[in-house]
Amino acid sequence: MKHLFLVLLETVASYARLVLLIDDIQWTDDGSLDLLRFFTVDKTITNMVVIMSYRDSEVQPSLEKYLQDCQSSRGDMLERIHLGHLTEESVNEMLSHFLELRLEETSDLAELIHGRTKGNAFFATQFLQSLQDKDLLTYCTSTFKWTWDLERVRESTSVCENVVDLVKGRIDNLPSEARRIIQLAACVGSHFRTDVLEGVVKHILTEKQQHVFLFKELNGVDVVAVLQLLKTYGLIEGTKNGWHKFVHDRVQQASYSLLEEGSTQDHLHCQIGLYLRTTLHSLGSNAEDWLLFATVDQLNKASKTLAPAL
Repeated sequence: MKHLFLVLLETVASYARLVLLIDDIQWTDDGSLDLLRFFTVDKTITNMVVIMSYRDSEVQPSLEKYLQDCQSSRGDMLERIHLGHLTEESVNEMLSHFLELRLEETSDLAELIHGRTKGNAFFATQFLQSLQDKDLLTYCTSTFKWTWDLERVRESTSVCENVVDLVKGRIDNLPSEARRIIQLAACVGSHFRTDVLEGVVKHILTEKQQHVFLFKELNGVDVVAVLQLLKTYGLIEGTKNGWHKFVHDRVQQASYSLLEEGSTQDHLHCQIGLYLRTTLHSLGSNAEDWLLFATVDQLNKASKTLAPAL
């Protein structure tokens, strides 16, 4: 399989410069890391550039070893770029662009946001959205400008230790049905389809276990309308053909963490897996490839509760 993949890359690169971008390699499993090592360390593919990104605070020993191998074998062709946090000036430029105001008009708010978020770009955008959620940042229809009371913002906010806590706070302020839908979506995965989420909701509502009793308020809920609300809040975004995705893995992490760790999470993975398995069997040879992988992934995550369910 590795050699077939190598041939594929070499063939594509023979026609034009091939740029391969691999994001979040801190989560790469050993098998994928072995494949990555094969065509970046063991072999040389001309006319190909590989760009990899990772969080240096989440590097596992296996990835650290791979990075060391890259440095020792490809050091002359390797360039490391450290992306730090935004400066206060950069945050101000971002605010000026978002709010369509002059830099001098947003500088005070930028200073406060930079202090609250330490310049983390995603953190800063979520903080800005949280201000809008709380009506601390409003659009004035008479002046056609965004307005805020800096002292109110200062008094109503505090320094958050991490972006997950901030996003959890935003999710907690959602209507109950929206909270439940985004929690279920987080269980399904970083990407999910509308029809699958609708099917999962209908499936778990037929269950009588205590773990799904929390989701009783979803009975009769218009899932499409709730997803639109979540998009309005900037927590998810639509892609194509009925697919949606979380705008950031931290949003999925925050949504998932609001479920009771262990039993509730495991049980929901079990129910999602059983629903996907039923769908897979009903579609037969017409099933798309992703459905098989999604089914196995959900049932693997539900291993503790899977045996009784089957």
